[in-house]
Amino acid sequence: MPAPRLDPVRRCLRELGDPQKAAPMVHVTGTNGKTSTTRLIEAVLRGHGVRTGMFTSPHLVDVSERICVDAVPVSDDILETVWISVAGVVKAKDARLADAGDPRLTFFEVLVVLAFAVFKHLRVQALVVEVGLGGEWDATNAADGDVAVFTPVDIDHSPLLGSTVAEIARTKAGIIKTGALVVSAAQVVEASREIERAAASKGARFAVEGTDFEVLARELGTAEQIVALRTAAGRLCRVEVALGGAYQAQNIGVAISAAEGLLASGAVMSESRQSLEFDENAVRSGLATVTNPGRFETVLTDPTVIIDAAHNPHGIAATIDAVRQIAGSCTPVVLLAVLRDKDCRAMVARLAQVAETFVITQTSSIRSMSCRELGGLVRWVAPDARIVVVPDPAEAVDRARDLAGSDGLVLATGTVTLMSSVRATRNDDSAGRCQR
Repeated sequence: MPAPRLDPVRRCLRELGDPQKAAPMVHVTGTNGKTSTTRLIEAVLRGHGVRTGMFTSPHLVDVSERICVDAVPVSDDILETVWISVAGVVKAKDARLADAGDPRLTFFEVLVVLAFAVFKHLRVQALVVEVGLGGEWDATNAADGDVAVFTPVDIDHSPLLGSTVAEIARTKAGIIKTGALVVSAAQVVEASREIERAAASKGARFAVEGTDFEVLARELGTAEQIVALRTAAGRLCRVEVALGGAYQAQNIGVAISAAEGLLASGAVMSESRQSLEFDENAVRSGLATVTNPGRFETVLTDPTVIIDAAHNPHGIAATIDAVRQIAGSCTPVVLLAVLRDKDCRAMVARLAQVAETFVITQTSSIRSMSCRELGGLVRWVAPDARIVVVPDPAEAVDRARDLAGSDGLVLATGTVTLMSSVRATRNDDSAGRCQR
């Protein structure tokens, strides 16, 4: 992996006319909930009639999922058209890097450059961009966010980001720009201290959950919830969102206040060049359309199969809380695959709090822990658990459903790379592609 750097991406963007500056931007970082919050912010802005460009990672099935306009993946034709203008700049930069003995642009760096070029080409009015990893040295940080959003920060990717919450938060706080608005979920003290310090050093305004905005109440279903909240501007809102998982209420609160802040800045203009104002009906309209594949998503019934991309102990804890609120007396069968570089022992220990049966599988990722190793870990952490090993993910889904019974519940979790395999077991119509 290259040493931390932003200069190559910045130079590519400069040669392309700085497309990242073509629209105001919300920049989203954190440890868990980034993609969900990014999608929610995009939906709120789109509900106000804003033409949005959204960048997320990783993807579940196809890389085009990462670059969306108005929540729709851009078409291959658009990607190819824009790539023609981007390719020459990237190749020239790669040649200069190679001559200097430096690593060429990574896949992610190139994708970030392409995304900003696509968004400018399609004339979006606002950008909502999810950090790939960390913050300060992430390729997306070549752009300046008008709003910096922080979902809960915890320990993950320690070899790259640091071994403590404070170190990780300090790296993530590198996305805060001078004079920006910072909107943060409630954080542990170590994280909040670093974020607040960075905001103060940049003269940024700061809004934090629990003090400046809050979730007041929620009604939770398996695949939807109604949330009452107070925004950072003091507005009282009540919204319905078709997302499962109690943790999504926090993401909803953060997202609405972030979108509210961007609109209040006057940076987002309508087609008639008038600044847009926050409207609760527009919020409801936008959130009514939001989807979030792979995040506490019900993909099958009889029995219910829920997939959740939690991939670290903090994320697993949130998933367990969500399961407890909808499962009642039902004990879920856990379908599990993990990556070797995660804190797998802690993840299994938390899952064992709600599960008695584990179906162990593995994905095609080169980082995937083998079934044998994961099965042994589960047996060591949860010696009383029933363990069934099924190496093929599709067959593992069938086995987990059989074990759960028609009235039962299957929770598939542990890694994003498992989600696409489980989703493929249902027959979905192909999503439309953005051609505009």
